This record gives sequence, structure tokens and C-alpha cells, in this order.
Amino acid sequence: MIVTGQIEKIAIKKTQYGDYYDAYVNGTKYGIGKKRPAFSDGDWVTFEAEQNEKGFYNADPTTFKKVEPKTKTSTTASTGETKRTWVPDDKRQDSISYQAARNSALVFVDLLLKAEKVDFGKMKGADSIALLETYVDNYTTRFFEDTKNLGHKAEVSVSLGDPNDSLENI
Repeated sequence: MIVTGQIEKIAIKKTQYGDYYDAYVNGTKYGIGKKRPAFSDGDWVTFEAEQNEKGFYNADPTTFKKVEPKTKTSTTASTGETKRTWVPDDKRQDSISYQAARNSALVFVDLLLKAEKVDFGKMKGADSIALLETYVDNYTTRFFEDTKNLGHKAEVSVSLGDPNDSLENI
């Protein structure tokens, strides 16, 4: 098999027969043999390797070549699977941030209710539910904008209206 990856570590095993070298690449240990490798930790390499009857991987030291670092994908030797590196996705991140803001708003409004800081005035039934929805929506917007701006901006304000007004005036 052909292995391509970054050398995580070069290890030396001292034995009665001399020093033996191992290279750790993509989380797998590859025996190299007695010859000190011409590469270092952090180098990107490609080489041929085989799994022996005991399940250990041995690299062919004559096939090692330094290569340019891979940025988009890398192949794992043990499974042959391709791993994709993370690429930022602004819409996905905004969706996650909005969900977090919504959850925070729900918790915050719940705290306001438990602390009896929400004054429903003359509102009852559907009007009081609509007022709570307005609170949640406005705090969601505020928390979401705070996250996007990495802090609270004064121009993003929560307008909750006068609880004694009718719902249409909010």
C-alpha cells in the first residue's frame, strides 16, 4: 500500500541487535529498520508499506519521498479512507449561532418569568402568549447579533413595548 501523510514522530527502539526506527504517520506506527531516516517530525512523506503476519506495519525505507503538505484531503494507511479537512460554511455557522441564540432567549425569558419581571398588564390568554413570543423573538435577534458582532452593539435593541398597550401597538 502507498501511504501519504505527515510524520508525527520518529521513535528509536534500542535492542540487543542495535537501534531500530519507527515512524508514526496518520496515527499508525511503521517499522523502518536500522537505518536512520532522512526526514524529521512534521515532514510530509509518501512511501510503500505492508502489514506483516503479526499485524504490524513495515515501511520500505527505500521508497520514502518528501512531498508537499496536503491541505484538502489525506489518506489514512490503515483503512485507506479519505478524510476531508473542515471547510467553513457561513450559512451552517449562522444556523448554529441562531439556534444557540434562540435557546438562550428561551432560557432568559424563562428566568424573567420566574423572577416575575414580565408585566402582562391587562393581557390575558393569546395576547400574553403573543407577548412572550415577542420577547423570545427580540432576545433571539439580540443574542444572535451579539454573537455575529462578538459583543453587544447599542444599535441592536429589544423593543418590548408597554405591557398595558394592545398587542397591535408592539
